[in-house]
Amino acid sequence: MKSRKSNRNGMFKHLLVIPVVLVLALAGCTDIMGGDTGATGNGINIRNFRSDLTDVNCNQQVNIQLQLQNNGDYDAQLATQMYMIEPVKWGNPLQNPSNPFTLKAVTDANVEPAVQTVSWQLRPNCEMLDVPKGRTMDFSPQVRIYHTYKGDVKRSITFVSEDELRVLSSQGQSLAMGEETRSSGPLTVTINTVPFAQTFNTYADVQIPVNIKIRNTGSGKVPGDINNNYPVAVTVTAPSGTSFVSCTPDLNFLTYGYSNIPLMSIPTPVFSGGGFGDTRTGYVSLFTDSSGQSADITCHLRVTDVQQIIKQERFINAKISYIYYIDTQPLTITVKNPAGQSTF
Repeated sequence: MKSRKSNRNGMFKHLLVIPVVLVLALAGCTDIMGGDTGATGNGINIRNFRSDLTDVNCNQQVNIQLQLQNNGDYDAQLATQMYMIEPVKWGNPLQNPSNPFTLKAVTDANVEPAVQTVSWQLRPNCEMLDVPKGRTMDFSPQVRIYHTYKGDVKRSITFVSEDELRVLSSQGQSLAMGEETRSSGPLTVTINTVPFAQTFNTYADVQIPVNIKIRNTGSGKVPGDINNNYPVAVTVTAPSGTSFVSCTPDLNFLTYGYSNIPLMSIPTPVFSGGGFGDTRTGYVSLFTDSSGQSADITCHLRVTDVQQIIKQERFINAKISYIYYIDTQPLTITVKNPAGQSTF
């Protein structure tokens, strides 16, 4: 089922008397959905990967099928590559459909996720495979599925004046955490910030720290490029009435280049329509450690127009775009070279 993920936390227990309050919620959880074999996670999943024969003779046709499903919130462009076998030794099988192809997202809860079947027809050449006369050899083809994907998140922020906060505090009232809404995909993006942002002399003195966290919550990976980067395109917008002072790392710093992914590049995330404030766009590289792939971006916001934000609910928005890959489990195909078809 496709739906935007939302999380609303509880109430503040204590309130401080300060000129401006910034209220927002912490990130919620993302559901994980799996296929029958291979990779799991929101986005593109492997439903099955199979061959119609497991034992074949030289030059006998064997049909392989891969079934993919889009369980996320965005359309994906895909390209698949068979590996662990050399295609030329298996009759240079043509892929149907050819690369790249599109698998659309289905966001209606009453409609099943979109499914695409990819197929190959293989014919093993015993001479090229060096299968001796009267003997058998096992081979284990796998398929890697590259795909583009996107993600987005928005976090609500409420700004309250010093006088309003004083009244709330005197009445023993609290302010609810802001709501976070995000899309479903193999990379999860969340927005966090401090519960309070305090001014000193003027509103312009406030620098509100905003942390954007990107985490790989699928079972595949963002591929590394020729520069050993794991690039993700990011666009962040500030609420109207505020502007960015800085973002670390600098979103415009990273350049990237892929040399081994066919017919595919990272799309730039774009906010369409009006109503968006100051915007930063660029790339970050995911950091890989024992816990997986992740990146942290810290931006600082400054209030530029008090009248636009006081007593208003505003949003920080972030969008990401990236290339991701998942692998099938290997098949086992046994090739037999009958008598009279010697490779020698």
